[in-house]
Amino acid sequence: MKMRTFILAFCAWMTCALAEELPDLATFKPLPKLSTLPVVAEDFNNGWDGWVNQTNNFSWDAKAGMTGTGCLVAERKEAKESVSAYKVVELEHGIHYRLHVHYRTEMVVDPKLDIEEILCLRFTNSKTGKVDQGSFTAKKFKDSRPEWTEWTHIFSVPETHDKKVRLNLLIRTARIGKVWFDNIRIEPMSVIGCTLFPLKNNVMTYDPAAGITYFLKLPQNKNDKDCRLLVDAGGVRKLLEIKDGYANGKFGEFPAGRLPLQATLLDMAKKEILAVDESVLFVRKVEDIPGRIIMESDGRMLRDGKPFLPVGVYLGFRKPEDTQMLQRVKDAGFNSVEMLWNNVNFAGKKDTARETLVEGVRELAKYDLNFLVAIKYQLPSAKPRRESLDDVKGLDNVTRYIVDSIKREPNIIGWYVSDENPVDQLPEIRHLREVISENDPWHPTMTLTDKPMDFVHFAPTGDYLMHDSYPIGDSVYKDSPRQSMAVSHRALDKVKEAGTPFVWVPQIFSWNSSSAQRVPRYPTAQEVRSMALLGAIYDAKAYFFYSYHHIFYYSEKNDPGHSEEQWVNATIGAKLITSLAPYFLSREPAPATAVKQLSGNAVLARSFVNEGKPLVIITADGPDECEAEITVNGVTGLKSRYGNTVETAPGVYRFKGLNIDSDILEKP
Repeated sequence: MKMRTFILAFCAWMTCALAEELPDLATFKPLPKLSTLPVVAEDFNNGWDGWVNQTNNFSWDAKAGMTGTGCLVAERKEAKESVSAYKVVELEHGIHYRLHVHYRTEMVVDPKLDIEEILCLRFTNSKTGKVDQGSFTAKKFKDSRPEWTEWTHIFSVPETHDKKVRLNLLIRTARIGKVWFDNIRIEPMSVIGCTLFPLKNNVMTYDPAAGITYFLKLPQNKNDKDCRLLVDAGGVRKLLEIKDGYANGKFGEFPAGRLPLQATLLDMAKKEILAVDESVLFVRKVEDIPGRIIMESDGRMLRDGKPFLPVGVYLGFRKPEDTQMLQRVKDAGFNSVEMLWNNVNFAGKKDTARETLVEGVRELAKYDLNFLVAIKYQLPSAKPRRESLDDVKGLDNVTRYIVDSIKREPNIIGWYVSDENPVDQLPEIRHLREVISENDPWHPTMTLTDKPMDFVHFAPTGDYLMHDSYPIGDSVYKDSPRQSMAVSHRALDKVKEAGTPFVWVPQIFSWNSSSAQRVPRYPTAQEVRSMALLGAIYDAKAYFFYSYHHIFYYSEKNDPGHSEEQWVNATIGAKLITSLAPYFLSREPAPATAVKQLSGNAVLARSFVNEGKPLVIITADGPDECEAEITVNGVTGLKSRYGNTVETAPGVYRFKGLNIDSDILEKP
């Protein structure tokens, strides 16, 4: 008894000793008054207003950008020509900025000209008014870059110079050729390096037993040991330790309703405030309803208590004569669809918008199709938003009305709140998520950006982060068999840095469906299969292929007679992922898998186990031939499904691929 009393007393003393005293924020250096968003965000989708074409050899191309949208093009035809365009941007002193520029090139190769330079920043002296200083960056590279490549550069504005800075785009002196520029960002590193937001809260519902978990991405020069997270949850304040990018604390019980959160990231050693996040969770008891989606800690979905992998397709809209759409989608192996809420008129137009929507959703259910509801236009700055519907007035009220109409339908799987939106709409998207999740505790939100550099910005706006990537037949390799999905691979490398579970949007359409001027290069079965499997390598929690309406409507208009062949290949991808879902959803431990690149471009591999049976997914970026040695620890006798791989030693497999390629290894 005395020993038990001593142990209890010692544990209580240790708890007090380990608890850190709450800091006085007045003694900390305040956070710079900067936006948490990029201070410059230029995607050229709507032209290039604000840029000065100094040398008249820049032009705007509406279709040649990274995702078939706008970009800026510079060209030098003679070595003596100057090539320069600039935009004036206003920054701050005392801040380290990171500049991102995506570009690709077609250069005339001259062995004597082996320096690549595409940008610089020029600073104006505050006293003299002259541009007399700059921040420059160059690389040794003499060839062309046919694929989109990211150039990053870190800089700061000298204290002696004006805060208005010239961002110059250029081509290195004397080098002849063309450069395409897209997706330019300037971000304050002190903020961009300090991402934090609440995570693992199952549709923004507060769980006192689990507490509150934050995801954090610290600046490169900071570490978990020196930093703490001060969280105020409804007036209860706690200082949390950070471990491996997460901080968790228990805050007790709260009355039902909105629970405001404020999290302040602190450098305790240097007494600095690094970042602040204001969020909200909802205190409520959530009843079980048919079709409810529960998010596990890693993002795996449980539907009616069973693991669930949505495999869907974007529908866009339905032409009246397309009476077989839903049957065609179901037969292709899809179990889900994405569509704008006001296009779901599968049961015909009814007396009210609510009735049309509800009956349309129930028509989907007749084909066993689940519905990711696109509600992305319900933003103050978006069009075509709806501020009046039936007898309901007001933007948020209409949003609630839409949600309330179908949130109890058993085939709803979530709400699609953004689609390649500009970053200045992020506060609106975050608000839309809150409005939806406050009214629907059963279904998650999904947010999408096509720009990997914006993953960390979009991650707090949804329960799942979606990414779309469409490299096949883009302007890089056009109609050639030589294709590459390296841009997709590089993008997905950054997904985990954002913290939010990932949903993959692979390509099944041809770029000429968007523009008749583009080459009609249709994704092959091998390419669709491989792009889909790339999502499995990166642990996608759902798949939504893009898109039905591009194949059957736009493609048929621009290049008639090819929709069925595209759909056959899309079907191969959908049925493959659906058939492998038990492996992707399995919790059984998988053997360690290592890839040794032998030649060519990147090869990736990942192992899964289901019911004791191993499976290995292999993907190749392309272009051209590649070879890799894949070691699957302790697993012998696997056979290649597509004939690209042979076992060369027990548990060692040699893969050979061509262009965008893949394989599956399995027990015979």
